[in-house]
Amino acid sequence: MHSLSILALGLSLSNICSAAPQGLSLPSFSLPSFSIPSLALPSLALPSLGSGGLGSGSGLSSGLALPTALPSLGSGLGGLASGSGFALPTAASISTPTVPTGFVKRQSATGACATGIHMIVARGSTEAAGQGLIGQVATAVQNAVPGSDSEAVDYPASLTDYLGSEASGVADMTKLIQAYAAKCPDSKIGLLGYSQGGQIVGDVLCGTSEVGLTASSAIDASLLSKVVAAVQYGDPSHVVGQPQNVGTSTHNGILPRGKACGAITSVMKSFCTSGDPFCDSGSDIAVHLGYFTANDAAAASFIESQVNGVNATA
Repeated sequence: MHSLSILALGLSLSNICSAAPQGLSLPSFSLPSFSIPSLALPSLALPSLGSGGLGSGSGLSSGLALPTALPSLGSGLGGLASGSGFALPTAASISTPTVPTGFVKRQSATGACATGIHMIVARGSTEAAGQGLIGQVATAVQNAVPGSDSEAVDYPASLTDYLGSEASGVADMTKLIQAYAAKCPDSKIGLLGYSQGGQIVGDVLCGTSEVGLTASSAIDASLLSKVVAAVQYGDPSHVVGQPQNVGTSTHNGILPRGKACGAITSVMKSFCTSGDPFCDSGSDIAVHLGYFTANDAAAASFIESQVNGVNATA
């Protein structure tokens, strides 16, 4: 039944087609074409990855180098031993005080042995090579004590590698003392240091005992006996309650000395003011820059009195 119906339908369609006029064409239909715009995802440019890897357990793939930042010593000390627990301000945060008009730094020029006192001076961090601002104290002493002269410690005075810089200063000051004592055994020696230079003075006289620094011994007793005066301004290794302390500080410095300086403190004066970021662990950098006007006269007077025999050990 179904086969006959299909056959009949086919014959009917055939008849219709054969009966259609010749040349009749049905219109063609074309569907409109749709073009889908291509979608380009924005390229994400990742920063180049450095060769240094992250510590284990960070969850980031190795090879990512994180930017390093100076500690907050004029930012504390870049390059300090890990785990030291302190930070120094960055060099960018420290502005060097203006040298007073008419100030002239004096250096030992003749090579003759000093009949007054020979002063060895260590400038502060980031100061230009030479005696730095604490050289004003040396100049005042030279004006007051005939036959006196001074010379500068040759060291980097760097903050970014503070530990290496400070150790270099200790080594150079020690060599200068040794050389001068050998050349001029009867001359008196004075040591002056500001900021990092103040720590150098302390480490030369007392040995290095601060946390994070390589331990070292003080200079020989035969050399200590030549040193009749030592002045420190803003020493980061300052410790409260010591007999040589001068000023209003009530806190240890950011690199407190582990051992007391002993008998040599009788020839030392360590100036530290409350709020100093380095010697008092404070937060006011202006305090660290303010020692000169406030203390130069007292510091020079102390050295002069030591040369003249008051409380001198030599």
